[in-house]
Amino acid sequence: MTCRPGFSTFAGRVALARQSVLSGASADAFDACFKMFDGEMVAAALMRAAEKDAALADAMPKYFDMELLQEIHARHASTDLEAAAAAIRRKEAAQSRARAKRWELEGDGQAALF
Repeated sequence: MTCRPGFSTFAGRVALARQSVLSGASADAFDACFKMFDGEMVAAALMRAAEKDAALADAMPKYFDMELLQEIHARHASTDLEAAAAAIRRKEAAQSRARAKRWELEGDGQAALF
């Protein structure tokens, strides 16, 4: 998937996923919205949006395992999703930097991949 405007933000990924579901796009068209390590938060945000948007709620079963989404929604009922998503991405970025540094120090050449 090419990077669309707003895709780099949590709200942008939620909006793109919502728009894709409503438009009937292929799942491949928006699967990257869930691949920034905070996909569970994106899914929870979609469920919150679906509570207020009947068209979205009706379209979601075509793309998602609704039982799993209900579990995610319940798990994050009181979570500040945007803050949690940011914390997840920060943690993953720090771990990625540490792995790259470790590989660099070990001299296996893998650090060039990051």
